[in-house]
Amino acid sequence: MKRAFWLLRTLFLVVAVLSYYMTPEEHTLFVEAVQRYGWKDVKAISQHVGTRNPTQVRTHAQKLLLRQQKEQAGVMQS
Repeated sequence: MKRAFWLLRTLFLVVAVLSYYMTPEEHTLFVEAVQRYGWKDVKAISQHVGTRNPTQVRTHAQKLLLRQQKEQAGVMQS
């Protein structure tokens, strides 16, 4: 019984780690959805991507915006 629990827990952790970052395919769908629905409609973007919930979509969008701001700030300082 303990072994089955341990295997199930390990499998869950592996899936959680692997699904943390968006795959290139998911990101492509994300970009398509943002162009179609805009940044704020995370529910529609989530449905378009199909494998991410609205919270994950919102987090991905926030990280992208922060990365873009950092890149722009770095270019302006040079």
